[in-house]
Amino acid sequence: MKKKLLIIGGVVLGVIAILVILLFTLFAVRTVKVDYRTSTTQNMPSAEQIVEAGEFSYGTPIMFIKKKNFINKIQDKYPYVEVINIETVFPNTLVVHVKEREETYAIKHEGKIYYLDNYLKVLRIDEGDFESSPTNPILISGINIKEELQVGQILKDKNYVDVYNAFVANNRLLYQQKEIVKSIEFSSYKDINTQETTPCLTICTYDNILYYIYNSNLYLNQKITKFLAVFTDFYNLVGKEVTKDSSSPYFGQVWTLDMLKSAYVVINNNYIIDNQDDCVFANVFPKQQIST
Repeated sequence: MKKKLLIIGGVVLGVIAILVILLFTLFAVRTVKVDYRTSTTQNMPSAEQIVEAGEFSYGTPIMFIKKKNFINKIQDKYPYVEVINIETVFPNTLVVHVKEREETYAIKHEGKIYYLDNYLKVLRIDEGDFESSPTNPILISGINIKEELQVGQILKDKNYVDVYNAFVANNRLLYQQKEIVKSIEFSSYKDINTQETTPCLTICTYDNILYYIYNSNLYLNQKITKFLAVFTDFYNLVGKEVTKDSSSPYFGQVWTLDMLKSAYVVINNNYIIDNQDDCVFANVFPKQQIST
C-alpha cells in the first residue's frame, strides 16, 4: 500500500514539475508586439519605444501577468498613447493594441493653454493665446482647476460630460465637431421641476448662437441629435411664427434674420415620455432672460 502511495505521489509530483517547467518555458512571456489601431501616428512613439516603456516581465508565466501595470507605465511615459488593451496570444506572446489620443479640447488657465483629449487628459501645455478655429481643438471652460497642471494629468469635474462621444454616436467625428462648435462651457443649474442641481453645458457655434443643454447627464446622445437638427435647420425659421403661445409678447410675430442672430436655443429632457423618441425637446427663444 505504501509503495502504491509512493508511486502515485511520485506521478503527481512529476506532473506538477512538468507543469512548472511548461509555465516558465513554453508559457512564459517571450515576445511583445504593438498593434496601431489609429489613423494617425503623428505624436506616437515607435513600437520599440512602447515596448521599452512597458517594462514587460519577460520569462513570467503569461497567465500570471498583471497587464494594468504595463498599461500605466506606457501611458504615463507617452501621454498621446492610449492603450486599448493587451491581448494574450498563447503560448508566449503579448500584443499591445494602441491608438493616438486626439487634441479634442483646449483650456485657458493663468496664461497657459492646456490641450486635452475627450477624457480631459492633459496632452501638452503651451503659453500664450488661443484662437478658436474650425481646425483647432474646441475651447472649453467651467472646468474647476485647483492646482498647476502637468502633462499626463487627468482633470476631474462633476459637471463634465463626454460631449465628444455623444457627437461620435451621431456620426460626427472630431474634425466635423470642430467645424461646428466654437466653444463649450460646462456648468450646473437648479432644475425647477426636480429642484435638483444638475450638469448643464452651453455650446457656442461659429455664428455665435448659444445652445443651452440642460440635464446634460441625461439622454446626452439624443440631445446632441436634437442640437444637430436645430443647427442644420436654424435659419430656415426665417418667416415662421416665433411662438404659438398667445400670452407671449412675441405672439403673432415671425422670425427675422436679425432676430435669429440674437436668439438662443434651449434643449432639455421631457419629464413624462411615452417613448424614447420623445425624451428630449428643443425651443428657440428671442434674446431675453434665459428660461428653462
